Amino acid sequence: HERLSEEMRPAGENGPLILCLDTSGSMGRKGGAPETVAKALVFECLRQAQQQKRRCYLFAFSTGEDLQEMELDLTSDNLQGLLDFLSWAFHGGTSLNEVLTASVERLHLANWQNADLLLVTDGEVPRVEEKVMEELEEAKSCGARVYGVVVGNK
Repeated sequence: HERLSEEMRPAGENGPLILCLDTSGSMGRKGGAPETVAKALVFECLRQAQQQKRRCYLFAFSTGEDLQEMELDLTSDNLQGLLDFLSWAFHGGTSLNEVLTASVERLHLANWQNADLLLVTDGEVPRVEEKVMEELEEAKSCGARVYGVVVGNK
């Protein structure tokens, strides 16, 4: 299939930001470079969101029950918690079903319906279940926007 490359950034006037960070085992390969780049990207997105006064929610995921989450901001009180959170990694398998389901649940909460969802992964992921894709499409029809960044060469 043809891969389209287009730079798209969530716009500050469009609501909060939900970030989904892949911390599976494949992200730790090649000396951990994909994981390091992904975490730096997520940190920069959070920094930009803070400047734009956008609410932020972060998921770190691998597979199944391997899902950590944190609502955050970059105040000095929360900065150390964020750095601790970003140092976490599951290094297990990869599944998008659980993190996307959790993200859709967040999108149904008040003040999160028009959030931008950013998935950061190395692309080594299995196909998402049809039910989860349908839920994501429904959230998009209600104002959510979904973006993905692939870190690495997949």
